[in-house]
Amino acid sequence: MLTEKDIQYRCAKSKASVFVGDGASVAKFLEVRDKCPSVRTILQVGDVLHPGANPFCASLELIEADASVEDVRRDWNSPALLYFTSGTSGPPKMVRHNQVSYPLGGFPCTSNYSVNT
Repeated sequence: MLTEKDIQYRCAKSKASVFVGDGASVAKFLEVRDKCPSVRTILQVGDVLHPGANPFCASLELIEADASVEDVRRDWNSPALLYFTSGTSGPPKMVRHNQVSYPLGGFPCTSNYSVNT
């Protein structure tokens, strides 16, 4: 649903290095590609592949079965997730969750819990 301008704003603001989208989203991104210098990789899910995009599923299949990922310890305040608000009252704001705030956001907060003192 984003326009080319919306995509460019988010890529530039976040300094994204990867863009992932369906055919329609990748087509929009390619219109503003030159304004998003931090994006080094374009992954496309489904649809007829656009020139310059890599097929997402085929890229996953290139990973060797015995591949491993090195465990990386992060400080509690290191970014874990970035997303953008809807921008209904102005430009969308980038929201950063750290290694603690995002996981804790999934815990329910109801009055059914009691604290034993």
